[in-house]
Amino acid sequence: MNTLKSSSGKKVFNNNDYMPKRFGLNFSPPQISNYSLLIIYYFILVLEYLVQSTGKLYHHKIKIHKLSSESNIQEIMKEVYEKNYLYLDSKKVNPEQILSIKITKFI
Repeated sequence: MNTLKSSSGKKVFNNNDYMPKRFGLNFSPPQISNYSLLIIYYFILVLEYLVQSTGKLYHHKIKIHKLSSESNIQEIMKEVYEKNYLYLDSKKVNPEQILSIKITKFI
């Protein structure tokens, strides 16, 4: 069983007790980098999931930092998937769904 616990030891997320519902994408206005003339984008991928034992909906926010037109989106999304593997369990969320998010249409 995969369970995340807080620093106090309280159980906060049980991988077996959640069901992903939908994804959302928030983004901030583009910014110009201080180090080059690149325009930098900041996105937050939001996973809405249901904790089945309580019937409550929650949001897990995944920050996607400093994207530019030169970013390798596939590599970045792969990293997002690896860092958030408990929430993006391949048995519940198809990895191709994460990798296919079309962030590039905003850049």
